[in-house]
This record gives sequence, C-alpha cells and structure tokens, in this order.
Amino acid sequence: MKTILATALLLGVSCISANAQSFSFQSTSHTVNSLTAQVSMGKPVLAAFSSGSSTNTDSTGKKSTTTSNCAFWSAEPGSQFTFVGACNVKESNGDESSVVASCVATNAAQTEGDCWGGMTGTAGLHKGKTGTISWHQKPSADNKTGMAWGVGQWND
Repeated sequence: MKTILATALLLGVSCISANAQSFSFQSTSHTVNSLTAQVSMGKPVLAAFSSGSSTNTDSTGKKSTTTSNCAFWSAEPGSQFTFVGACNVKESNGDESSVVASCVATNAAQTEGDCWGGMTGTAGLHKGKTGTISWHQKPSADNKTGMAWGVGQWND
C-alpha cells in the first residue's frame, strides 16, 4: 500500500488545455512530504504530497504546460479504490483547475495505478466548468519521482 500511495502522488496531473475541450498529457512529479497516521482497530492511513509538471496536447495539436500540487491518501477500508486525493493545477497561461480523483493499483506489487477523476475550472477559460480526467501512473526506481500519462475532457 505504501508503494502505490507514493505512486499516486507522482502524477503531476494536467487539467487545462488551451481552448480545446479534450486533451492528452504526460507528466512528471516528485514527493514533497508523506506521513503515516495510526487509527484504532485499522490499517494506518498513508498520505503523501507532491508537486509536478506536465506537457499537454489539445485536440488541435497545440501544446501547453502545467504545474500541480497534490495530496493523496489511502482509501477507506472496503473501498473499491486503493487511494483517493486532490490536486490544484495551474497552466502557464494562468488558467487554474482542481481535480478530485480515485485510483486503483494495477499490479500485485502496487507500484502502478489507474486513476479517474473530476475536474473543476477555478480561473480562466474553464472557470466554473467541469470535466473528467483519467491517467496511468508509474514510479521511478527511487519511489520519490515518477510519471503519468492520460486524457481529459471538459464538459463545455
């Protein structure tokens, strides 16, 4: 569980894509901080915080960049997800959004995962609009950095 949680934070999620409704992205990020909190009669809650950057390509082929700050933590016992979290994302043109996502480990070692989430525009072109995003993430050998790649769609 600890390994996949670290992976979750390495996503560097991308959310805003110039003036297009759909986009793809590739990102890198690194873990800034992590913690383990013991709870009575249960598994510890693992949490990690990361920052990252990504390159986005919109449906017209235009490229842009984003930066992100994320927090992810282990999902509640019995959940179909391995971890859940949230990110704030800022595009180089000043557009901003937030992402709330849930992720599932995709291998026995829990070192890779698939994530699905909702986006909300908070500033700029997509302010007040919503969308969906999904990605696959994989850590580097040091489990402190990693990469993710995925797609998103604004509900304009």
